[in-house]
Amino acid sequence: MRIILIILLSLVGVTFSQTSTPKPKPLDPIEDVPGLPRVLLIGDSISIGYTLAVRELLSGVANVHRPPANCGPTIRGLEQLESWLGDQPWDVIHFNWGLHDLKYIAPGATPRHSGRLTDVAQGEQMVPVKVYAENITRLLDRLQKTGAALTWCATTPIPQGAKGRVPGDEVRYNEAAAAVMRKRGVPINDLYTFAAARANEIQRQADVHFFPEGSQVLAGEVARKILAQLPIRAQIARAVKTLAPVDDLPENAALPALLGSPAPSTGEWPGMRAALCDQLAFYEYGFAPGAPTRLRFQVLREDRRALDGKATKREVRVHFGPSETPPMDILLHVPNKRQGPAPAFLGLNFHGNHTTTADPEVTITSNWVPSRGEGVKDNRATPASRGTSASRWPVEAIIDRGYAVATVYHGDLDPDLNDSTDGIQPHLTGDVGESQKDHQWASLRAWAYGLSRAADYLVQLPDIDPQRIAVMGHSRNGKTALVAGAFDERFSLVISNQSGCGGAALSRRRHGETVKRINGSFPHWFNGAFKTFNDREDYLPTDQHTLLAAIAPRPLLVCSATGDDWADPEGEFLAAKEASAVYEWLGKDNLKNASMPEENKLLNHTVGYHIRPGEHGIGIADWTVFMDFADKQWGR
Repeated sequence: MRIILIILLSLVGVTFSQTSTPKPKPLDPIEDVPGLPRVLLIGDSISIGYTLAVRELLSGVANVHRPPANCGPTIRGLEQLESWLGDQPWDVIHFNWGLHDLKYIAPGATPRHSGRLTDVAQGEQMVPVKVYAENITRLLDRLQKTGAALTWCATTPIPQGAKGRVPGDEVRYNEAAAAVMRKRGVPINDLYTFAAARANEIQRQADVHFFPEGSQVLAGEVARKILAQLPIRAQIARAVKTLAPVDDLPENAALPALLGSPAPSTGEWPGMRAALCDQLAFYEYGFAPGAPTRLRFQVLREDRRALDGKATKREVRVHFGPSETPPMDILLHVPNKRQGPAPAFLGLNFHGNHTTTADPEVTITSNWVPSRGEGVKDNRATPASRGTSASRWPVEAIIDRGYAVATVYHGDLDPDLNDSTDGIQPHLTGDVGESQKDHQWASLRAWAYGLSRAADYLVQLPDIDPQRIAVMGHSRNGKTALVAGAFDERFSLVISNQSGCGGAALSRRRHGETVKRINGSFPHWFNGAFKTFNDREDYLPTDQHTLLAAIAPRPLLVCSATGDDWADPEGEFLAAKEASAVYEWLGKDNLKNASMPEENKLLNHTVGYHIRPGEHGIGIADWTVFMDFADKQWGR
């Protein structure tokens, strides 16, 4: 009888020698893997739904914790946040409140955060939006004291028919929270827009919750946002697990394909784009840290009657947080005559903000500047250098077209020298293993990081339209603009002017400046891994069309000059043409069927191209093209 019982039990999976492993639950506590960064997820049932998947996606990269409860509305957060934070340090905190704040509950519920969900007509909102914004501010005050890298997560969509909630309220609450985050420079994971774009496939009908498969999709986006905020060492550690070592890459003379065959669903683009960015960081530009926790903006000077009253001028110093980190200065001009917030151009300059204008009030940089600049003595700017680059920055003409314009000297972030010890990098890199150093950020990525921090300032200004910020640049700063646009989706339009090798020009063409030549002349621009492709361009798993494609579906303009063979105009055009495959797949007009245009003819598509006569340089004619492109792409 005993033998028969054992046989029967074994048939249903029961043995006497083994015990089954309990299935993990999202609210169960976890034990830290030593040496990995610690991540805290704060959120409601939506985050509970994606917690296990996020843990799996970041397995071996980060310890992902969450409070052992539904974090509910902001009023519960105010009561319990201290216990959720505990006494251990956090590297990243990804947080959300809102779905419970905006729901309707029975009037007079006590305690209010446990109020019963009821029909809208019979109830009252748990936390009105004005109080919600105040609560979010108080919660953020506490979270910023942790020193963790923070990411705010927007509330996901409320479908029609969802009980106790009004569709559209989540938009109001999200905007209230986003205004607080923009003011504090906290990155935003716009999970609302991400989920809304694929709601029919991932979200339940008349229900705020998601199918299990939908929670998996959300987890992928959450994990991507967390990864971007992790310390550099953790980002590299994950990349090492998924990408081939440079010595194992196969030779491939053809350009790497951007889309598989058959092409996947366009809903997969966020993950595909993130994978492209991982490759670009790993093999070429390096990984950068997340946004600083204690970013601070100091207005040095403001003149509301600049340019004979046409503009308001501000000089703003950006402090990155960690002590001794060099600050950077933003010079901003905003048109006074406008209707609503102004669209803006943002770009780096070569020799100091004071060189972009003859205005005697603009601060002369005290940082190292290259000796080739006019009015420079012993690599320091003198008053004679004021306004020497003004022709490259026709500020008044830009203001007259209704655009704001902001610029930063790239030497504030990292002097253009083969020395990474005198910029922001040593203060923000953290501990990186010896084997990881070839994949950490170099100058181009550091300069792009500074552009993102300038965007942190611009997006919180009431006189700037946060949805219409263009990043632009010329030459090495054009390379930087492309890198910034690829890695920061807040730049809704990207322009490179004669960016050449390592920018818009295809490396495999080996025309003009080559990978070997640029690495030899400017070894500090790219990471160590990129040096292994000297005279080995065919081993690159990417090419510059990859960089351009990573900007999709946002508008991209590539500009060249016929007399600038060093930057390879044809290679720049071909890269934009190749990147057009992704734009076409995403339903955007592009250059797929275009031929190299004649001089001064703007191909004004979502992927645009322009070539002018003349040499390497930038001036009013180029800016006119930039603004014509922006006018059409932004519908002005």
